[in-house]
This record gives sequence, C-alpha cells and structure tokens, in this order.
Amino acid sequence: MSSILQLYVDKKLFPVRSDDDFDKLKKASSNLSKSEFRKFEKAIPYILAGFDPNIDSTDATIVKVESLITKESPTILSQSNDSPRTIIRAVILEALYTKAKGNSDFARLIWLVGSNVIAFYARGSEKNVLTETLYQIGETVEQEAIKLWSLSSTENNENIESLKMSLSQLKTIESEITDFKNEFQAAAQFANSHPNHWQHVNTSITTFANSIRDSGADSIEKLIREIYKKIQTNTSELSNQVAEFLTKLDNTFRVLSLQNSATLRNRSQLLWWKESLYSKSLGVSYRSIDVEYLPFVMAFDLYTEVEHIYPVSIDYFLKETIRTVTGKEDQLLTLEKFISLFAKGDLQKFVLDIKLNYSNCDNRSSLLQFINSISKEEKSLSNAKEILGIDAKSELSTADFAVWIFHEFQAYKIVNQK
Repeated sequence: MSSILQLYVDKKLFPVRSDDDFDKLKKASSNLSKSEFRKFEKAIPYILAGFDPNIDSTDATIVKVESLITKESPTILSQSNDSPRTIIRAVILEALYTKAKGNSDFARLIWLVGSNVIAFYARGSEKNVLTETLYQIGETVEQEAIKLWSLSSTENNENIESLKMSLSQLKTIESEITDFKNEFQAAAQFANSHPNHWQHVNTSITTFANSIRDSGADSIEKLIREIYKKIQTNTSELSNQVAEFLTKLDNTFRVLSLQNSATLRNRSQLLWWKESLYSKSLGVSYRSIDVEYLPFVMAFDLYTEVEHIYPVSIDYFLKETIRTVTGKEDQLLTLEKFISLFAKGDLQKFVLDIKLNYSNCDNRSSLLQFINSISKEEKSLSNAKEILGIDAKSELSTADFAVWIFHEFQAYKIVNQK
C-alpha cells in the first residue's frame, strides 16, 4: 500500500476533483509530518484522531491539519461539505503511514497506541481501511521484533556472508594462452614460395627448426613464467580474501552470540517473573493484590522487564500470567470503573510515585495520559468521553486492560527514549 490518500479515494470515501487537488493534499500531509512529528509525544493525539472517524471537528489536531490543507488550497474542503473531516483525517493517516515507513520506532508507536483503540474507533464505512492500515504497520513491527527475540541459527542466517573469492589475475590466462598459440604458430611458419618446393625442403626444415628453437622456445618460456607469476599473485590474493572472510565470520558469530544471550536472558527473566508472581515495584506477591489493581501493576512491572521492541506473543504472555494469578475467568470492568481506581487510594499513589513525564492532556489523549491527569486531579471522570473518545460504559476484561496499559507504557518508553 503506497498511499493512504489513494486508498481513501479508491474506496470513494471522499471525492477529489483533480490530480492537482490530490497533490495538494499530499503536500499538506508532508507539511504536517515536518511540523508535528519531530517529537514522538506530539504524534500521539494525531494517531488517536486519525483512527477515529468521530473525532470532534474542534479537536486541536483537526483544526491544525485543516489550516495546513486550506493553506495549500482554500477550496478543497469546501468542495466536499459532507466529508471534510474524513479528508483531514486521511491527510493525518497519510502523514503517519509515510513517517512509519522510514522510522521503525514511529511505526511501533502507531501500533502500540492505535491497537488499543481500533476496536472502539473503526466502525462504519472506514472500518476496513483503518484496520488494514494498522495491520500493515503492525506486520512490519512484528517482523522486526521476531528477528530480535528469536534464537538465531548459524546454519541458515542471512547475516552470514558467503565466501566469495575472485582470482582477478587468472582471468587473463585465456588471453595469455591465445598469445602463446599465435606466437608459436608464427614461429612454425616457413617459406614455401619457391617454384621447386621439394628442392629446398632441407633448407625449409632447417629454417623451421631454428624458428622453433629461437622463437617458439621463447614463447613457451614466456607463458610458463607468466602463469607462475600469476599463481604467486593469486595465492596471496586468496590468502587475503580468506582472512577477510574469517574476520567477518568471527564478527557475525559474536553478534549472534550476543543476540542469543540477550534473547535467552529476556526469556528467562519473563519465565521467572511468571513463576514467582512477584511484583518488584510493590515488593509483594501478585496474589496479595486486589484483582482490579492487577492490570496496571503487572503491566508496569512487565514494562520494566521488556525492551520497547517485542513480539505480540508477550501480550498473550501477560494475559496468561494474570489468569494464573486470579485462577479464574477474566473479571470484566467498565472503563469508568477502571479509571476511577486512580482517583484516590493506592493506585493514585502508585501513579504519582512513578512520576510519568506527561503534560496535562487536552483534547484527544491516550489512556495512560488520562490516568496520569486523573491521579494529579487535573481531570475528572466526566472528561473520559471527550479525552478518550470511548464510551465510559465500555467493558473489558482485566487481562485486556493489562495489555492496553502495557502498550501505553511501551509507547511511553519510545516517547521518552534518549
């Protein structure tokens, strides 16, 4: 998929009157990326707005992009009275998708933030386009994570270069042989233009023998010396090529060894975490923690153990670990109930203690940003629909909330990486 804008046009989700109008939308998308996506944190509200067909038209991200489009062409949006918001969001998604193709961390940020809300946002005529866009980004992210987390095979690894030796000097041997043959044949020629050839045969044989002796022998000696010289040169050349290859091979094995060691360490730490069911952040067993608190605490603890590049299987690992703790089917919580846990008590203190580096959320924000604002008493539950774009009565299991929060923490890690 080369262009989100083209996909929207092909699906007839909004009209474009001319190629010139299409190019102006592409230009607005490029300007958006340059002005807003230099910092990861600034991209989050655009990710959320881009994937939400029902985003409020007064949202700051929508207003910003509207001005960029109008700057390129004052009439594009007015020509489509029924779908200006769709056009604006398509421009946002185009900018996000294009940026993701050249930046793996940006692609990962889109996946982590978007995958949490896509089920709530992707509805109606845009559902397939939105899910396809996010799926393609997620596939790219997953392939990179699998490479990092898999145990590398030294028998079939693309990082190991083949031994490619070339004998540059020996390429000229064919021409040397040709020269030799020509010289030898010239030496073997003898004059037979005399009217009586047979009367002069002895003289001709003598002349031929002398030519062989003088010129032919010289040609043979020359050939042998040239071949010997080139064999000596190529022996040294081969030695250097083999030495260079072995050096590269040694470096490759070192990289593979370090990668495998890191992979094994990551896996062993996760297995130990699952088996011990111990919270390092609280210093207690997960079994002693209120079930409603588990999603946030376990997501945070796992976030401290896992790099920002990880395969989707870790999400399922987290779900299964929570089920191990509860020993029963997932408990369902409404979004409103879950968020209310951070307005007071232990979870409020927990969030304040970890000191999340997020500014006060205005307009569309992520769940973790909103939780941070709730804990600081900057926002209230009444702002949930406006900030998250999700019905506060929506229900999720404790395991699904854990994955959502884990994604948010991993996105936070990308935003704050040095």
